[in-house]
Amino acid sequence: MADILLKVDEAGRIIIPLKVRKKYKIDKNDTLLLTTVPNGFKLEKEDISIKYEKIISKIKLVEKTLNVDFIISDNEKIIYTSTIYNNLRKLKISKDIKQILNDNLSGYSKKINVTKNFILNSLCYYTVLKLDDYINGVVIIIFPDEKKKEALLIGELLN
Repeated sequence: MADILLKVDEAGRIIIPLKVRKKYKIDKNDTLLLTTVPNGFKLEKEDISIKYEKIISKIKLVEKTLNVDFIISDNEKIIYTSTIYNNLRKLKISKDIKQILNDNLSGYSKKINVTKNFILNSLCYYTVLKLDDYINGVVIIIFPDEKKKEALLIGELLN
């Protein structure tokens, strides 16, 4: 792809052309990483699966072993879900999830607002999760009703 000149508006914003967004699969609500380099900067799409690879690989192992589902957020949006909840990825978190983050809460619930338009009506355990040195998130573990013992055990292990 040839070089492209971009105009900066009075608020300091630029528009990434559609052709570039399609080529690099940059979607609405994606996070871009701006890094300074000699003589300028580079802008690249942040790959959440690489950034939080250790945590997500552990979650996937628990997910398969115990046959439970997960939803994980950072402090703004959903960053990982079990396959059944894929449509929630990259959506902004609800006030309920922000409250869990702000108050550093852990607990059980049978109903929790995950995003503005999605209410989870299932037995779940939630807790704050340290994603890296600067960012906390929330992990929600969703259990079938017959796995209540496993829910209690995982809650104890995570606390």
